[in-house]
Amino acid sequence: MKPRKLIIKGLNSFVEEQTIDFEILTAKGLFGIFGPTGSGKSTILDAITLALYGDISRDSKEYINSFCNGVSVSYEFEIGSAGYRKIYIADRVVNKDKNGLYKLKTCRLLEKNGEGLIPIAEGAREVKAKVEEIIGLKSEDFTRSVVLPQGRFSDFLKLSGVDRRNMLERIFNLKKYGIVLSDKIKKERKIRNEELSVLNTRIDSINVRGVSKENYKLIEDEINLLKAKEVSIRNEKENIDKEYEHYNNLWSLKSELLNYEDKQKELLKEKCVMDEKSCKVAKGRRANLVKPFIDDYIETEESLLNLKKQYTSTELSLKDLEKDIEKSKKSYEEALILKDKELPILIEKETQVKRALDLEKVIEDLKRDRDELRYNFIIIRDKLNKLNLLEEKTKIIISESSASIKDLENKIEDCRVDPEIRAKVLKGSIIYMERVKKGEEKDKLQNRYNKIYKDLAKCKEEKVLLEDIIINIEKDINEIEQKLKAIENNFSKDKDNSVDLEKKDTYLSMAVTQYEEIITSTNKIEGDIESIKIRNVQISYKKVDLENQKELLKVKLNKVTKEIESLNKENLAYSILEDLKEGDSCPVCGSTHHIKYAESKDESLILESNNLKEGYEGELLKVENDLKDIESNIIKNQTLEETYLGELKKLKFRLESLNLNDFIDLEGKVPSSEEIYEYYEDFKKEHEKIKESRELHEKEKEGLEDELKEKKDILSIKKLNYEKIKSELNSEEKSLSNIKEDIDEILENIKSSDSILKDITEEINIEDFMLESKSITEKDKLLSRFQNENKELKQRLDKYQKENEQYKRDINSLNIEKAKIEEAGKEKKSILDKYVSEREILTDGKDAKSYIKEIIDKKQFIITEEADLKRLLEELNVKKISLNDNYISLKQNMINLKDKMIKCQDNLLNALKENQFESKEEVITFVLDETKIIALENEIENHERLLNDVQSNIKNINLKLNGEDINKEFFEEVKCKRSYLSDRLEELIKSIASKDQVLKDMKRDLKELKRIQEDQKGMAYLCSNLDELTKLIEGNKFVEYVAQSQLKYICIEASKRLKDITRGRYALELDENGGFIMRDDFNGGYRRSASTLSGGETFLTSLALALSLSSQIQLKGSAPLEFFFLDEGFGSLDNSLIDTVISSLESLRSDKLSIGLISHVEDLKNRVPIKLIVDNYSGGKMGSFVKIELT
Repeated sequence: MKPRKLIIKGLNSFVEEQTIDFEILTAKGLFGIFGPTGSGKSTILDAITLALYGDISRDSKEYINSFCNGVSVSYEFEIGSAGYRKIYIADRVVNKDKNGLYKLKTCRLLEKNGEGLIPIAEGAREVKAKVEEIIGLKSEDFTRSVVLPQGRFSDFLKLSGVDRRNMLERIFNLKKYGIVLSDKIKKERKIRNEELSVLNTRIDSINVRGVSKENYKLIEDEINLLKAKEVSIRNEKENIDKEYEHYNNLWSLKSELLNYEDKQKELLKEKCVMDEKSCKVAKGRRANLVKPFIDDYIETEESLLNLKKQYTSTELSLKDLEKDIEKSKKSYEEALILKDKELPILIEKETQVKRALDLEKVIEDLKRDRDELRYNFIIIRDKLNKLNLLEEKTKIIISESSASIKDLENKIEDCRVDPEIRAKVLKGSIIYMERVKKGEEKDKLQNRYNKIYKDLAKCKEEKVLLEDIIINIEKDINEIEQKLKAIENNFSKDKDNSVDLEKKDTYLSMAVTQYEEIITSTNKIEGDIESIKIRNVQISYKKVDLENQKELLKVKLNKVTKEIESLNKENLAYSILEDLKEGDSCPVCGSTHHIKYAESKDESLILESNNLKEGYEGELLKVENDLKDIESNIIKNQTLEETYLGELKKLKFRLESLNLNDFIDLEGKVPSSEEIYEYYEDFKKEHEKIKESRELHEKEKEGLEDELKEKKDILSIKKLNYEKIKSELNSEEKSLSNIKEDIDEILENIKSSDSILKDITEEINIEDFMLESKSITEKDKLLSRFQNENKELKQRLDKYQKENEQYKRDINSLNIEKAKIEEAGKEKKSILDKYVSEREILTDGKDAKSYIKEIIDKKQFIITEEADLKRLLEELNVKKISLNDNYISLKQNMINLKDKMIKCQDNLLNALKENQFESKEEVITFVLDETKIIALENEIENHERLLNDVQSNIKNINLKLNGEDINKEFFEEVKCKRSYLSDRLEELIKSIASKDQVLKDMKRDLKELKRIQEDQKGMAYLCSNLDELTKLIEGNKFVEYVAQSQLKYICIEASKRLKDITRGRYALELDENGGFIMRDDFNGGYRRSASTLSGGETFLTSLALALSLSSQIQLKGSAPLEFFFLDEGFGSLDNSLIDTVISSLESLRSDKLSIGLISHVEDLKNRVPIKLIVDNYSGGKMGSFVKIELT
């Protein structure tokens, strides 16, 4: 992430809006932010973290400036690799309400591209989550590794244990190796175990359904038997179907013939009614021919009466209209005379008044112009007075400023210092400070030399004592190891035997349990098989009885059927004979003479025979159903018996697979449960005795091993202490030698510094360089202040001189304008007086607007009245002409209608005579609507057609029957037999289909069972592997391992940077618990905890760690960092360390990494190429302001 721009307003000391251009600041890789304490330097970092995460890096709750109602921050940054980079802007506005509570007003994240700004996140939560996704760091990790604010610089150094691991886990995304990976494996394990359970359940469910190759073969045989029966019944059914088809056609023709004979009787009864309707239709047609003549006569008579009424009314209206015309003509002549006399006078007067109205408008415009000139004259006069006063004031200010500038220039000359003297004083003060520090360093080294010398003597004494202790402990360890060896030799054989006994015990326990289960299951299955055999014998007896009953019922049914057929035939001959009359042809023989040979049979005999037949058929159906059930039960019992026999084979195989002969001498017979339990109890007692003996020896061995371990631990600690003391002795001896060399070098440096100081003192005649340096600094401050004041005064003088010149130009311009206004005012007054006089003459002293309205109204009245009277007269004349024409027309129409009426009367009389009617009233009685006539004709025609069709159909059917006949009872018998065979065939087909489906299902289940067993084997292997993985990563072991590895890399990198910064003195290590340890290589490699470091040492170590952490984050790739901020911390360093740190930072800067320093230390300014100055005073401005300075 590389910063581009930051805009701050209202945050802490920033009141007015300030913009920081990071593109300029980061141009050279290293930049600094400087300013006095409290100016707002650290607030810049607060603004960055507030814009990105909504948090202040220093955990402040009150961050809105008291002079502002809210805070606004906008942070623009770019991120990405060299080939693909994106620019984002994080905006955030927080306001303060009436109660002083902070309310978030705006929070958004924008992406900046060629098309403009695109919002990608809105709201605090969404923006924070998106920022964490883009940068790859949370707020706390950002401040620990990218922006290190005040009070948080050493956070990463001081973190330990779980807190440090959690931070590393977040930064380097190690969560995927911990809980995420564990949850993933657990989830996968659960899914796979569930799948394995499902597979086992499916195998069990298939086995429970009796799926086996033996059952498959049995069902195949059953299907073949059923198919043979199906062929037999299908042949029988085909024969009966042919009979049914013949008798069905015969019965259809017979039924149709009976229907047509009934219809023929009904149509003959309706023939008289149809004749009456034919007569009615004939008279109706003649009456319809006469009716038009009657209608024409009546219509002409009514028209003549109406015309007479209209003629009388028109004659009266014409007389009244002539009177009105005479009256209107007189009124029009009077109005025309008035118009010719008054109208020309009114038109002339109207023209004069309109001229007066135009003059009034001009007068009003002139008055407005005069008032405007008067107002402008007053404004210009006031402006002139003000400008004259301002001109006088500026003259006084210019005079005073000129005098002040002369005084300041004199003071500036007094404050100037010779550059050569300044350089020599600065050089002398630096050398003097270095000499003082060298003296202090020499005293420290001498004290340390004395202390190390004493510690060296103590270490030598401790070394001799530890050597004696180590020899004694090693002797004790050898004795214990000899004892343990003897125990191992004595009981190695017992150990092998005990393992075999344990295996045998486990196997026997399992075998006994399984043996009891197998014997119980075997006894149960044998009992079930015996009961099945008994049931099969009982069912067989019952089947023989039912088959005998079935044959007997068939014989009885055939006998009854034949009796019923004989009775029906005799009864049919009698019924035909009864219906025949003498002279009718017989349907059987065709004879017209009938002799009564046939006699009627008693209907009760037929009914009784039919009831008996139905009874036999019901009993036969019941017996057949019972036989079906018995056959089904036999097949089920056979299947079940075979299944049980298969189970017995499996149990026998399981019993043989127990291999009890390997443990018990069975002598070729199956032992009882009591014999096996007795053997197992004897074996357990013997096994317990061996176990007790082994446990005693194990306790003795454990005691010796504990003692040996304790001795070895003590020996290890003593040897470690011995090596440590030995190492310390070597280190102390080296340290003494190094310290002595350092003291000699410092003494040489002090001597050289004294020589240089002496030469400078003699050259410029100054004794105290520090006092002189302070004096020069004070003069520089005064010089800078006087120069700034002089600059401001000159700017002020120049400003007032320009203002004075402008005032003079404005006064001349206003005087010219004032004269122009006076001249224009006089001219306007003259024209105004002339126009007012002319207006009074034209309007006769009246108001022009009301006067012209009066004239126009009078003129309009005269014109309107004349026009209205003229139009009225014309309308009355037109109306008179129209009425006169209408009167003549009505008179002629009356004559024509009278002639027409005579003709109509003659035509009517002729029509009545021709159509055989006496009067027009009689005609009206027989008149019929044409639709009704057509309907009656259609009805008569349909009746005739139906009668012909029925007679024709009767003839055709008799031809088709060809002398054959059939009764309903015989047809129903054929129908029942066909239905019975269809049902039987359908049952067989369903049974075969059902068995086929069972066979297909069993075949599919056998394939499925084989496939599932293969899947189950593979799934069991996968579940076993997942169980092993779960054990390996339980807890956070793997995350801790990865985090520790990452921490080692950070520590190694930080140690290299720390050595560079401290010139090889300090290095950083990790202890066995992962805590940071400082190693002092100038002090014999002495190690101490990070908690004991001084302020300066803490700063340097934290800086090295932070740089290393940032480097590792860049390697990680989740957040490509391109800048690094350090806030304060330099105050605890001396000048030499500051130079070292700056040099180290300069070596780190590059095109891809910019480093920013925040400090109030003045010595840093000269070392930083680009500076951002933050100050809280700027010529009356409120709050902090910023400016960029380039060196």
